[in-house]
Amino acid sequence: MTPTTRSQARKQSQPQSKLIPLRKPEDARERSGSPDRVENYATMIPAFVTAPVPLKILDELIEESKNGLYDLVADDKGLPGECLCILDTMDLNSVEHGSRTPMKPFESPFIGWTDDECRSWMNEHRHPYFAELTFVVLDKDTVKNKTCRVGYTYVDEPKGDQMMTHDFYTSMHFMPALEIGNMIWWWNEEYLGTGGYAAAPARFPIRNVFTTWPPSRLTPHTSQLQTNPNCIPTNPKMRFLHLLPSLLLAGTALAAEKPWSFKDATVSVVAKGSKGTSKESLSPSKPLAQPISLGPAGTLKLSLTTTTTTPSRPHQAFLTLTDPTTGLSTSFALQTRTTGAAALELPYASLPSALLSSPSLSASLVLGSFGSTPASTTTLFNIALAAEEVEAAKQVAKPVRYGKLPEIHHIFGAEPGSPPRVISVFFALAVLATLPVVLGAWALVGGNAGHVGAALSAAPVSHGLFFGSLVAMEGVFAMYYVSWRLFEVLPLAGVVGAVAFVSGSKALSEVQARRVRGER
Repeated sequence: MTPTTRSQARKQSQPQSKLIPLRKPEDARERSGSPDRVENYATMIPAFVTAPVPLKILDELIEESKNGLYDLVADDKGLPGECLCILDTMDLNSVEHGSRTPMKPFESPFIGWTDDECRSWMNEHRHPYFAELTFVVLDKDTVKNKTCRVGYTYVDEPKGDQMMTHDFYTSMHFMPALEIGNMIWWWNEEYLGTGGYAAAPARFPIRNVFTTWPPSRLTPHTSQLQTNPNCIPTNPKMRFLHLLPSLLLAGTALAAEKPWSFKDATVSVVAKGSKGTSKESLSPSKPLAQPISLGPAGTLKLSLTTTTTTPSRPHQAFLTLTDPTTGLSTSFALQTRTTGAAALELPYASLPSALLSSPSLSASLVLGSFGSTPASTTTLFNIALAAEEVEAAKQVAKPVRYGKLPEIHHIFGAEPGSPPRVISVFFALAVLATLPVVLGAWALVGGNAGHVGAALSAAPVSHGLFFGSLVAMEGVFAMYYVSWRLFEVLPLAGVVGAVAFVSGSKALSEVQARRVRGER
């Protein structure tokens, strides 16, 4: 018995009246060469519009998804295969071809539907011209972010009830492999719901292109698939077209996993005062056989171009030097440009002292960046240090490490004390001895103590407060000398000084009034 594909078996199992949509024979003959028509075995991928979407957005989706699928199979002429069909009706028999631009105005019968409702409706209305496993939902995010969500019909399988978010261009990249049974939905469990297809090919394995779908999925009409594990269509052209998307997906996966590398790499050592030096070429696949000598007056120069599939600028580019004996290492950043050109100048003086005691250092290049491209660590060469410098580095005293230190006993200075008593008494007597001198001088210039009564009777408060403030100020100075501190003296001195100023001005006004009257 000639083997058949799963889609062919499904179509053969249906009554012929239900398989052929009603159409005009003339229209079929006119457009029979179009690859998106059902009579050319095109599989319709149903797209459910669950929220209002402008027609220009739908046109962009159709064009971008078509371009993405054509680029995937490297053919822009259009191959019979999967076509996006934006459903404007629930009568699937009336569909003759995939959606085309420009889209005509229509009212979607699926407005407000949830993902589960769309999935259930698709399972209940299976049709030989429509995809069995995948469908597309266009909602408000389609307008806002220009993305669509891809769903899976078999909810009983792992992750079968989850959706994948794609941009328009990559919306149909998974569907050929899923529909022909070359890939399983749950292989993408790390990718489900994360959006964007750009990094996906490196995340899922590609099953052997001849592997059939599990028998639990097969209908009674596909028993030939169970007896023929290869399940290869008899038509060579159709066999190639069915296998081509999967082969391209496998090639894309291998290409996406290519790690960071470099090309056009050279290394040299330039000594101070030298006019020239020899250069060594570096290869990412094999380190230099001979070590590079680096002395105290030398500078190591490294230049290269970083690449992935094309020259690119990595986020991180380091030259790491490692002591193979102790495992100590240090890294030096390369100066990189957007073209991928990178360079490093490393003087001998920049090497850490901890690495100078080793006669040889291993040099490795570390490249990495954001995205799906794996980082890489490549051994480039060994550095041989000057023997005399290595011996000198070994004689250097080891640095002080953190640890317990001897206890420190603090000795504080003695509190300030008063001067010897004899000196204090001497100066006190000297001050007291000036009082008779002051009183004698006052008497010689005409001092008159007889006006004390008149002054006190005319302004008793002013004279009393003024005299009292003078005595109080002297008392404050005496206490400061004996025991008080400066911040204890200043507030009291300020209060006493203010009282002396106010009361003194009043007392002087009273004295001036007596002198005006001629009283001396």
